[in-house]
Parts: sequence; C-alpha cells; structure tokens
Amino acid sequence: MTRRKTPPPAAAQRRGDAPGTRPWRDPIFLALFAAALALRLVYLWQSSANPVFTTPIFDAFNYHRAALYLADRNQVPRLLFWQSPFYPVFLAVVYRVTHDSVLAARLIQACLGALLAALTYRLGTRCFGRTAGTIAGAFVALYGPLIFFETELLGAGWTAIWCVALTLALLRAEISWSVRFGGILGVIGALGVLTHATILPFLAGGCLWLAVVWRRQDLAWRTIAGRAVVVAAGFLAVALPVAAASRHYTSSFSFLPSGGGINLWLGNNPRSAETDSMRPWGEYTRLRALAARAEARGQTEESRYFTDRTLSYMASQPFDYARGLVRKGLEFACSREISSYEDVYLFRRWSGLLGVLVWKVGRFGFPFGVLLPLAVAGVALARRRVPTPLLLLVVVLPLLVISVHVNARYRIPVVPALAVLAGAGCVGFADVLRAKRWRRLAAAAALAGATVLAASVPGPFHAEGLNTEAELYVSMAMWRLDHGEAAEAAELCKKALDLRPGWPDGLYQLAVAQRRQGRLEEAIQGYRALLQAQPDYFEAESALGEALLGLGKTAEAEGHYRAALRLNPNFPAPYAGLAATLVKQGKLGPAIQELREAIAIEPADPRLHYNLALALAKDGQLPEAVAEYRWAVGIDPGVAPPAAAREWEAIARRVEGR
Repeated sequence: MTRRKTPPPAAAQRRGDAPGTRPWRDPIFLALFAAALALRLVYLWQSSANPVFTTPIFDAFNYHRAALYLADRNQVPRLLFWQSPFYPVFLAVVYRVTHDSVLAARLIQACLGALLAALTYRLGTRCFGRTAGTIAGAFVALYGPLIFFETELLGAGWTAIWCVALTLALLRAEISWSVRFGGILGVIGALGVLTHATILPFLAGGCLWLAVVWRRQDLAWRTIAGRAVVVAAGFLAVALPVAAASRHYTSSFSFLPSGGGINLWLGNNPRSAETDSMRPWGEYTRLRALAARAEARGQTEESRYFTDRTLSYMASQPFDYARGLVRKGLEFACSREISSYEDVYLFRRWSGLLGVLVWKVGRFGFPFGVLLPLAVAGVALARRRVPTPLLLLVVVLPLLVISVHVNARYRIPVVPALAVLAGAGCVGFADVLRAKRWRRLAAAAALAGATVLAASVPGPFHAEGLNTEAELYVSMAMWRLDHGEAAEAAELCKKALDLRPGWPDGLYQLAVAQRRQGRLEEAIQGYRALLQAQPDYFEAESALGEALLGLGKTAEAEGHYRAALRLNPNFPAPYAGLAATLVKQGKLGPAIQELREAIAIEPADPRLHYNLALALAKDGQLPEAVAEYRWAVGIDPGVAPPAAAREWEAIARRVEGR
C-alpha cells in the first residue's frame, strides 16, 4: 500500500490551529457550553407560560404522536416513515425513560443546543483559529432562532448537530484515518440523513472531496476504495434496518421519508408562493386527496404521484419554475424569519430573552441580517483558507432546501457553518484594520452592506402575511379535542375565528368540538355551511355523516360517508362510519369489508380493530373476532370498557375450549 505523504499546507495549518486539549479540558469549550445552556434554560423558564409549552402542535404533534406509539404501545406507525424517522425515535426513547414528559424532552434538547454551540467553537477553531472559533460559538449560543427551534419538539437542532459533526469528521479524515473512524464517519452521515434527507448530497459531496484529497496525497486507488467501503459499511449499518422497516410498514424499501414527493410539489408548482407555506390541515389533506382519486394507494404511490406532477410542471413551465427558485432563494437569504408552522415572532411575547435575541425593524431582521453579511465577508477575507467541507455545507444544503421549499426552520442547520464564517469575517475585519489595508476593508464592508440590502429589501413574502395566532388557537383546539376537552376546544376555535373570520379549518374544528359536546344540530349546521363554501372538504363530509348517525338518520349519514370516500378513498374515517351504518341495517358482511378497508389504510388504529371485532362477533365469526379484539387491546389496553373486556375474555375461553 502506498504510504500517505505529509498533509497539504491548509490541512496542516488547520490541524495546528486546533486546541491542544480534549474538549472537556478546554475552558472556552466548557464556558460556551455553560453559557449556551444557561440561556436556553432561561428561555424555557420564561416561555413556560406560553399556551402550547406542553402542547405539541403542527409537525411537533406528529412527532409526539409517533413517539407515543413507539414508547407506550410498542407499535411502529406508518407516520414514522412519512417524515425522517430519527427524531421521533429519539423522542420515543426520551418518553420511555421520562414517562412521556414533554418538559424532559425540551430540557434534553436544551443541553444538545448547548453542545452545538461548543462544537461550533471546535469547528471554527479547526478552520480559522481559536478567536474565530470563540466568536462562532458565541454566535450559536446567542442565536435566538436556534434557541427557539432547539427547544421545540422538532429535529432542527439534531440536524444542525449532525452537520457540524459531519464537517468535523470530514476535516479529520483529511489528515488522519483509521478503520474505526471511517465507520464512525459513515454512522454520523447515516444519522444525519435519517434526521433530515437534505444532508445526503452534502455527505456525498464531502466523501467525493475526501477521495480527491486522498488521491492528491498519492494514496493508491485500491486504498481509497477500501476506505470508501468502510464509510459505506458504517452508513448502511444504520440505514439498511430503517429501509427494511419502511419496506415492512409502507411497502417501500427506502431510508428516505415517503413525504418527499408532496413536499417537492408544494414548493414547485404554479401556485408555489402560496403552497410553499401551506398548513397541514384542510387544504393540505385535500391536496393529498388528489393522489387518492388518481388511484395512488399508500405513501409510496402518493409520493410518486406528486413527484411526477412536479417533473411535468418543470418540463412544461421552465421559466415559471425558474422564477419560483429565485423567489425561494430570496426567502432563504431573507434577514427576517419566514414562518413555517411555528412563528418565532409570535412566541417573543412569552419570553423577554427571545424578544431581545430575535426582532425585526421594517424589513430588516435580526440576527440573520447580521450573521449572513459577516459570513459573506468572512468568505471574501479568508477565501484561501475556507475548507471545502465548510463551503459544501453552506452551498449544498441551501440549494437542496431551495429546490424543495423554504422556511426559517429549514435554514437552521446551516447557521453554525455561517457562524464559523462570520467568526472568520470578524477576525478578518480586525486584521485588515490593524494592517491599515483600507481598500480591502472598504471592499469587504461594501460587500457586507450589499448583503444586508439584498437580504432585507425583497418581500414581504406570502408566509409573512398569514395570521399565525389564529393557527395557534386551532392547533391548541385540536390537542384539546384529542384529550376529550371539547368545551375548551370550542372556545379556542371561536378565538381563532375572531382573528380570521370564515376560515374553513377554524369552522371545521369548531363543528367537531360542538359534535363532541353533544350539540349535534349546531355541528350539522356548521358542517353544511362549510361544505356549501368548500364542497371538496371531505373531512366535513365524513364528520357530517357521523353527526347525522348520532341523530339516528342512518340513510342520510350513509350518503355523506360515501361522498367523503369519493373525494378521498384513502381516508379511513368514512369507511368506519359507513360500516356503522351498515351494522345498523343488519348488513354485517359489507360492514366487515368496510372495516377491513379502513384497517388497510390505518392498521395501527385500535378502534378500527375493536369495531371489527364487534362486527365479527355479531356475525358469529368468534375466533376471528377474538383475534381482532386481542390485536386492539394489544395496541391500546383501554380501547374496551372493563365490563366489555370481561365479556371478551369469557368469549375467548369458550372459543379456546377452556
């Protein structure tokens, strides 16, 4: 094997800049960790008064629900593979240890955020020296949007950690190698990809760069190939089990999330300025229903349907597609925080610290409006010393986000890398000032100023005009409904509708709350009014059927259930409702078939299995009924009332001849 030569000057210089002590013996590392943790704990203490502090909403609600299935029911929901699976699995581990404590999850993530600040210091030190690294770590410690997103039940903080860890690993692999370390590099890459799929191209680019560097160090191709196999083995050791599980539960052998197709369409279509900020409620579910009506069954076929539509749009309207990319590029670089589902500006009202660390004046937003110009200046002033993996991170990740859809949360992973470049910019400004290199100083300052203007002037964008407070109230209402608090949910929906009159999603949730309170006539009136304005609102059709069934209007309820299925044949609720109407009519065979259709769509719902058990028992199919009952209580032991549970056990003993 050809022996490796001395590392190139840039790599050697970066290695020399690295701290000579272990992280836990480096006082700056420890100080940054402690300061960042203290800030995050202060933020959590202040924001504990916000109404959703222990109420996960939007994506956090989906992660929370998937984690509960994993932690409490030992069930793997298909929802786990709709988005990247690492974070809900992490959350499930936290819940298993802490008895489903949302507060514990927030506290652990605050510690991870503090670790991110310290790791950023290490990365900055490795790239540009200790002073630049300290500035970079301080930027991350004080960066308000990071503090906000890191402590939400979201994977953004983990994604940022993997990006920094992967960059550090690539830089180390440039100058030092072992089989063990190669496997670790692959594992870090896999965990990053399983946290957010946009890391995959960055990982691929980083590995390609390593191969080029190693070849320049006169390593033989055979040696390079062997190292690549080690990295790939580490990656596949983590990714392949996830792909196998996805195959089992979604019929797709892939470690990438199955929601990728619809996300691609949301950011690339003739109405992308609006759909880019679409909320995961009525309009979003009606969009997914298009795939169902096109006979796309399951998550994989649905993703393929929307991917095909996106590719068709790109081919048929290339100029409109290009305009959309430019708009999303401006949104990504915008100094203001473009709202996702979680609006950081709204949450400032519950935290004085967040109010200081995140704000906007006119079209200028802090802190991104300071971070980005300093990072751009850092690239200009230290352009010959910027390591390739760091450049890959700040170029490839934004391009991937821009190619799909943009919001403030999705640019969080690139913030530590920008902080490192900003640290280099601060040091560079100090150096040229001391050297009195006025022309270079003026050029760098002009570049930074132009970046401030470019990041602040465009807009306002569509997402900035949405009423996020109304959405917050409806999210809280949905949580209350899930926990049987219908009266409180109704009041929250009314607050939302005061802020946003006539909002279909607010009207729908209000009608649901009224039905749960037993106010069926009011609920029916609300559903009918909503359907008159929005005829394709299939959830309202199904819910109207349920309300009518509660009044004993079986035939009318059946009509609405069938209408809901015409609008979305992938929606399990109307199958279950239709089965209930058929049972009332004594049509047990068709009712059983409808319940089996619902279970095929949502196999982890214990109520569907329990209702099927009841229908099978009425039809005299006792062995099958007992099997379905046991499946239901295996998912949720409380699905059947205690008296019914005793009856079922007696039936089971008869069936088994005991």
